[in-house]
Amino acid sequence: MLATHNLKFLDLTLKMKGIQKVIDFDVNENLICSKNIQMRQLLWACPSNAAEIRIWRDESAKALPMVENGTFQFEEQFPTSFDGHVKSVLVPTVDNIDLYESKDDLPYVATTPVPSLGLVHEVYKRGFETGTPNHLVKHMLQLNAMSLSNHGETLLMQSGQYRAFNQHIPRKKYITQDDFDYINENLDGSLIMFTARVENMNINSGLIAEGMPSVTSIGGFVHMLERETFQNINFAIGVKSVQIHEGKKRYVDQSRKNKTNAKNVLSSVRGTVNETTGTVELVLLLKTNSLPGSDKAKALIHYLETKRLRIAGGSVWDQFVMAENLDEYQFIDVKWLYSPASFQDKIDQYFADNEQIKVIQTTKENEKVSFERKPDILDCAIKLNQTFEKGKAFSINSNGYIFLEEPKERNGLRTNGYNHAFSEVCFCPVVVSNDVDFSHLFWKRHSDQNSVYWL
Repeated sequence: MLATHNLKFLDLTLKMKGIQKVIDFDVNENLICSKNIQMRQLLWACPSNAAEIRIWRDESAKALPMVENGTFQFEEQFPTSFDGHVKSVLVPTVDNIDLYESKDDLPYVATTPVPSLGLVHEVYKRGFETGTPNHLVKHMLQLNAMSLSNHGETLLMQSGQYRAFNQHIPRKKYITQDDFDYINENLDGSLIMFTARVENMNINSGLIAEGMPSVTSIGGFVHMLERETFQNINFAIGVKSVQIHEGKKRYVDQSRKNKTNAKNVLSSVRGTVNETTGTVELVLLLKTNSLPGSDKAKALIHYLETKRLRIAGGSVWDQFVMAENLDEYQFIDVKWLYSPASFQDKIDQYFADNEQIKVIQTTKENEKVSFERKPDILDCAIKLNQTFEKGKAFSINSNGYIFLEEPKERNGLRTNGYNHAFSEVCFCPVVVSNDVDFSHLFWKRHSDQNSVYWL
């Protein structure tokens, strides 16, 4: 079939068809998704098995000019049978939980995030088309060339590889007395700082960004706290250090070269990488509407101090909570993750200075073609990623989900009775900074009938 989204891009063992759906409603202009970027190819060959790849690649080639001139008739296609290994996440579809009497009344949607093939391919290609050195890292998703067709046309054209934005962590900053005074003025009893060492934490953000935990994973953890204490919580994400683990695959060496007596010993080799993990010294600053010393504030502190926690798939160690004893010295050597609102002026300036950008593409005949086109938010994110600014590092991060369909009841998925919808992971430009700016420090959830995201 021809698809715009496909789960088999990540895992060829899944027995599921792709999705053909074009987002036909407006989304926030700062979100990086298939709706807000210009994609060179929208429909991709996603056969059920590798034997049909040639047939569907011919179909995608026929559809390409029709999509460009607007004559292609799209059909909404979603899987009708589901693989038992497909995962779903439960997301709240409400901004203010104070409107409900109890946590059992909160509305949820079970959603399965599916990568946008066009978006993944644009990130893979654009780093080399701006004429400047790129700061994107390359990973191998499939080593075996014979298996590429099982993933679909996109990974086949990318030779089993993908590229991701790499989030750099700025160096330490010398804190001045003015900085201390500013922090001290903005500290109040509603702030709670949670610090911990998180091991084997997933720091791969929707495949095309890495180096920092995703906003969606932290947002899910914070909502768990909201649900347990039944109060609205905004959060700030900070890190003291991030140590990335090398991706490795483990296999049983059954070859004749294995001279040991252990034919069943697992050997570790560097191979395909579809998840990046690491050890993170995490700092979360939680902001509630509860009064200091109230029952809800005490319940939140008690939960963080006593429960066994997991954040972004990682195990939490050395957790520590500070509330009334929180002071400006706890902000030393913390790098904070900011939303695009903190540098909206840079985004606006980019589009003001670049009504058209020059693009250099290579054709199938290895000929370079140069042309100009209108820039989009992904171009802006790549340009910011190449920007060196003292104490700051720009990248992108996954910050929510855009529903590809109206949530409905489905059987065969692990949804626990909730309505289900397939969704596309959306991203936004971010910056990691040494500076503390309380006016833009906190992330807040935004929910509507079409999406759930944090900004």
